[in-house]
Amino acid sequence: MLNIQKNRRYRNYSYSHYLARFLWFFGKIVFRCVPRNLWVLKRIILKLFGAKVGKQSRLESTVNIRYPWNVVIGDFVAIGEFVEIYSLGKVTIKDRSTVSQHCYICAGSHDLKTESRKLLKPSIIIDEDAWVAAKAFIGPNVRISKGAVVGAASVVFKDIPPRAVVVGNPAKIVRYLND
Repeated sequence: MLNIQKNRRYRNYSYSHYLARFLWFFGKIVFRCVPRNLWVLKRIILKLFGAKVGKQSRLESTVNIRYPWNVVIGDFVAIGEFVEIYSLGKVTIKDRSTVSQHCYICAGSHDLKTESRKLLKPSIIIDEDAWVAAKAFIGPNVRISKGAVVGAASVVFKDIPPRAVVVGNPAKIVRYLND
């Protein structure tokens, strides 16, 4: 049974984390005001808040990164409009990968086995040359392997093997890309 009082008393974050969140509130406003083609300025803002962002990566102004200090973005990565990166846990998006518009990357959950529904912060890894198509949902503790494609509006809760193409809810492998 869920114990609401125990859940409310459980301390999920340190005071320094709360301060960082407060400062990021204003940093996010600045990030969103940066014009579309000033990619380098967006990368600088994210780096100021602890994100690791590689060269030539492009993030749209409407990308919502919850906690940039938990995000690693490789070189030549593209992240489309209205992508939500819920980075309670570490989110790594490696070189040359694409996360298309309206995707939700969810590196957070709750432990349903505990009465307090303790907050969990598992990681997500999107490997090199992967493509997460529009409106896909990537759940906690998932790895999208090198060269894999997640089809539009797919829901992924299990690791995806290299060069696999997955679609649906739940996502299922429909084929593999040729070399």
